Formats: sequence, C-alpha cells, structure tokens
Amino acid sequence: MINRLSHVEVAVTDLERAAAFYGEGLGLLTFAQTSEALWLRAPEEFDVWTLKLTLDSEPGLLAFGFRVDSEDSLSALAERHDTLELPWRWLPDGAEPGRGRTLRVRTPGGHVVDFVHAVDEVSLGDGSGPVLPMRHSHARRGAAPVRLDHVNARTARLTAALGYWQGQLGFSASERQIDADGQVQRAWLRRAPFSHDMAIGRDTRTGFHHVAYAMRDTAALIGSPTRSPTPGGA
Repeated sequence: MINRLSHVEVAVTDLERAAAFYGEGLGLLTFAQTSEALWLRAPEEFDVWTLKLTLDSEPGLLAFGFRVDSEDSLSALAERHDTLELPWRWLPDGAEPGRGRTLRVRTPGGHVVDFVHAVDEVSLGDGSGPVLPMRHSHARRGAAPVRLDHVNARTARLTAALGYWQGQLGFSASERQIDADGQVQRAWLRRAPFSHDMAIGRDTRTGFHHVAYAMRDTAALIGSPTRSPTPGGA
C-alpha cells in the first residue's frame, strides 16, 4: 500500500535566503515557485519535487508525505483513519503542483502526514532519446545530493506513534534504541528497501530533527562548497 517517502514540507522565515541556500549551496533544482513557497528536487530524482519550502513566521516541519501504490489505497487509508478516529481531510488534485489528490492526516504522534498516489515525474525527453536526470551532471551546483532519503521527527507520544506506524501502517523497524528500563527511545522505520524512510524519537514535545538527502559518495560530500548562504530559518 505505502511505497516510500515522497516529500517533506519545511517552514522558512526568509524564502529568498532559503532559495539561495538550497539552490546555489546544495544544488537542488527548482520545479515551481511563488511568493509564498518553493518546490525543489535533487538533480537525480524523477519526482518533480520532494522538498517544499513555505514562508512562515517561524521555521519548522509542516508536513511530510508518502507515495502509495494506487488511488484505491488512498481511499482505504481514509477509511482506516476514520476507524482509528484520527483527523484527516482531502487536498484536491492540483492543490500542490505536480500532485494528485492527497490525504492529509494528523498522526497520534502529532505530526501532519500526507499520502498521495499521483505524482508528476521528470520527462524522459522529446522523443529523440532518453534524457534522464543524472545526465545533467555537468550542470550541477553545490553539493548536488542524489535523492530524498529520510525525515527525522520527535514526539512526546512515542508509544502511540509506533503503534500507528508499525501496527496500523505496516512500517518495519530497521533499528531501535532501547533504554535500561526497556523503553524504546528512538526507532528507524521503513517501507522502501533502504535503511529507513523516517526516524522518530521520544521528546517532551512534538518536533522536527532533520530531513536528509543521500549523496552519491563521500567524495561528493567532501568536495561540496565550504562557503554558502545560510538557510532562511530552516
């Protein structure tokens, strides 16, 4: 039903500075932009965007989302959240550029999470031959990460959160940190065949730790610019 992490939305207090940091500094590519938001992707991704920066009064995590395997799965997830008595609503087709209808929910851990099936992908060319995202390596700027890897969040209700992600949505734990009393303090959860799509840890309040992009290799990380603009509050 749920395939993989699809996107993360982060609030920034200065969209112009954030655009310079993520674009010139990190090398992410702009898909769409308004005066209130910026939609970006890594150079080798096929989804037209995976990171949304939204102008807000204070920085932080606004939402993160997962791609599901069909529209029927979206409907089934809505019914499941009804059964769980968790709040949810539909975002209509086109509410976000390059996205179909989206199920937006509030999880037991307190986070806003999206589920979507229809996602526009990068064109493979004009018919004269494939033009894959990785073919443009000569034009990369900054660190040029490969793809969205994971999101790391915090919650004051970790037991309920794990019951939701693992018990209801079928995520598996690739790793867990357990304290001396036998309580889980952090868990790394996955649907895709990677280390993890998301990590979630115990805290005194619901929060955001980081979003991570995978690099091609350590040389790409070491060779990234040593000086770049700072993000706009992200």
